[in-house]
Amino acid sequence: MEARDIPTLAELGVRLRKAGYRGAHESAVGQWMSGASRPQSVPRLCFYLDKALTLTDDEKAAVAAAVGRSEYPLPPQPAPKERRVFWSASSISHHGKLL
Repeated sequence: MEARDIPTLAELGVRLRKAGYRGAHESAVGQWMSGASRPQSVPRLCFYLDKALTLTDDEKAAVAAAVGRSEYPLPPQPAPKERRVFWSASSISHHGKLL
């Protein structure tokens, strides 16, 4: 927090909410940092923490160690969507393909 000039947990919560992380209130952030509770999804918290603070690789390693992981967790990527091919009437008649 000092490296980013964030004076309070409330300010960190504000930055996380601006980055899109819902549920990042001062009390929740304080409980996470003290170890009294854990976020529901550590990878999701880490994603938004990186988005809010643009962490360096060393900072990512420190965060990973703080949440008990050997490497920085990232949320799972959605499966790629199937590419659709649209055929025009002229293409269908030219190539002889039916849909």
